[in-house]
Amino acid sequence: MSITRIEKYVKVTDDWYPTFPDNKVRVALILNDLDHKGYKFVRICAWGADDFGLEMDFEGTSEENELKFNEWRDNIYHRIPDLCNKEYFENLGFYPA
Repeated sequence: MSITRIEKYVKVTDDWYPTFPDNKVRVALILNDLDHKGYKFVRICAWGADDFGLEMDFEGTSEENELKFNEWRDNIYHRIPDLCNKEYFENLGFYPA
């Protein structure tokens, strides 16, 4: 039982109320397998420097969550381009956090 987290900063072209220095947002991919009250999940999120963020969640078994983490890592996280915007994340299925 553990938490796996990877994160990076990407440059965006719009205001995230505010962004981090150099107009960047933090993107994190998290696999939470701690089984707190039966709640295991995968989350991918993008946050500005304050209280605006977009995210997607997935809840499943440990095996399902590991597969989803790997899928989102390979197909979303590693493919996020610099100079993207909120609409880019929303088109992937992210919603307000």
